[in-house]
Amino acid sequence: MSLERTLVMAQHNIRLLLGDPGPAVIFILTPLLVMAILRDTAEVVLVQEGFAGANGAEQVVPGFTVMFSFFWVAFVGRTFFVEHGWGTWERLQSTSATGVEVLAGKLLPAFVAIAFQMVLLFVLGALLFDLDSAGPILALALVAVPLIGAVLAFTVAVVGVVASLQQMEAVANLVMMLFAALGGALTPVFVLPTWAQEISPATPSYWALKASNEVILEGEGLSAVWGPAAVLVLFTAAFLLLAVAAFRMADTKAVA
Repeated sequence: MSLERTLVMAQHNIRLLLGDPGPAVIFILTPLLVMAILRDTAEVVLVQEGFAGANGAEQVVPGFTVMFSFFWVAFVGRTFFVEHGWGTWERLQSTSATGVEVLAGKLLPAFVAIAFQMVLLFVLGALLFDLDSAGPILALALVAVPLIGAVLAFTVAVVGVVASLQQMEAVANLVMMLFAALGGALTPVFVLPTWAQEISPATPSYWALKASNEVILEGEGLSAVWGPAAVLVLFTAAFLLLAVAAFRMADTKAVA
């Protein structure tokens, strides 16, 4: 694997990501707006649960940060289909770059972008909504890395399974909403119906938010983060296996 070729591919995909102004609204302004709307409701729920000093930011900031990280599945997935529509995907295959280098160059900028989004939303959550963590919030970095890995591995798996842009967006949006609703991004898991609480652990969102709750609300540290981080690594591995089985560089994808 050539680092130089991978970086060339990464530069190409940075142009694809930055060429659309939509992410500034979708990934930053929209979650902040939703946080502002739902923070007071989250405060009532948390106080009733026994967190007397909570102001709601402890739920909405990590919750919508996790939720909107999965919006990248559709956005990054779309870049694959755009390349097919432009005919550049075939030209990429005719170069000396391997499939691994092409994928690494496509996913590396997305990894950095998602990490930046997460950090920015937490910083703005502290500044705008008075988010105050009872534990060391930097411990959540241990969860953020495998969570981003799970998002990107799932993206490649979805692109490999579906045949058209419309199918990819439908699957990505459906799964994003399911992960958000069942994982506790929209509301704490403990207020969900019993049947939903029982299947919540089957979503990566659940484990990311379990770690954030234990750090931010319970005041726990790294010892409480290792377990959820390990589960997220397993999710990433499972999505990677699906991606390896389904994704083929030579497959043709329909844009229209």
